[in-house]
Amino acid sequence: MILTQRNAAALCAALACLALAPGASRAQTWDTLHKSEYSVWVTPDYNLAACNTYKNNIDSVAAELDKAIPSIVQDLGIGPPQKPQHVQIDSGCGVGCFSGWSGGGDVGYALSDFYGRPQIGDGLRWIRGVIIGEVINSTTGAVSGDWPRDWWCDDVWYFPGFMAGELLKQSVDTAFGNYWLTSEKYPTYPVYNTFKGLLTQLGWAYYKNFFATVLADSMHWDQVGPNPSKIKTDYVIAYMSLAAGRNLAPDFITDKVANVDSVEVAAIMSVEQGLVAATKSRLNVATAWADFRKGDYASAKAILDQLGVAVRYAVSRAEQAAGFGVPREMTVYSLAGQKLYCGIVKDISKITRITRQSVIVCYQYNNETVFIKKAFLTR
Repeated sequence: MILTQRNAAALCAALACLALAPGASRAQTWDTLHKSEYSVWVTPDYNLAACNTYKNNIDSVAAELDKAIPSIVQDLGIGPPQKPQHVQIDSGCGVGCFSGWSGGGDVGYALSDFYGRPQIGDGLRWIRGVIIGEVINSTTGAVSGDWPRDWWCDDVWYFPGFMAGELLKQSVDTAFGNYWLTSEKYPTYPVYNTFKGLLTQLGWAYYKNFFATVLADSMHWDQVGPNPSKIKTDYVIAYMSLAAGRNLAPDFITDKVANVDSVEVAAIMSVEQGLVAATKSRLNVATAWADFRKGDYASAKAILDQLGVAVRYAVSRAEQAAGFGVPREMTVYSLAGQKLYCGIVKDISKITRITRQSVIVCYQYNNETVFIKKAFLTR
């Protein structure tokens, strides 16, 4: 038996029941601590008296969570899988002991998280953010499980911590959100700063697009390599890049995320875009999608190549090496040399008047470098 935090809590509850009635067993009963449109808080009946001692603290944190949950949906376009959110308060584990977990849509916390002053010097600061972060873990887990544990969650807490701070700014105030982030040292973590930078540059629409694309493509990260692994990291960064409209691998390389491969990220982006275009054109790419979803983007690309599908712009190895960036101008020629289009659009699939033919695409950059490739439009 693997003893996770959640299993440990369940096991402790079961042992407590046996201790109460030696030689006999009884079903666990639960008492409700808080109930609203957004969350229901419960505790085992043997823990009710202890919870009542800290009821004011529990109620204050519950009220903040109730304000944060609708903001999750508004900001990310996704919400907790349970409506209302189920929150379990387990027995305390001692002064200075903090714990929390999420799983199966539930979240849970130790009663000692809510002791506050004078037992805890900084009061309820830690739990006020962590309770939101665990709900974020539950919410993103409903999109896909097995997010990279070395730079997203679990071993580190960069994404749930980033979201906890932003949601505290909305549910409490900006000053407390910044105080919580600083107290937990998030501004010192490069990956946090990348998450924050994407929000500053692109707004919440970026994160909505990111999660929407993962859902639309039916991606499940537990099907893409072990955790952690190079392939899983490159896939998640590729999807983040699709939402950003640029390859984000250099950002994460700067952040010192392990094993990021900018060329592989670009290749995954290109294959995903080809699969989407081929699907819209009603080509038979079911096998290609199946290969892609299990991390075998190379086999998916081979199928697309056989179908002649290469419809979306993606940064090539040569472009990355030269650091070209975004093209200044794009010109499209027929194979006979006729100029079909010249303009600033970098995505040839958006040129609606050029349909179902092979073309030559020339990208010109500010440094006067020209990159040429052949493509086939499936529209």
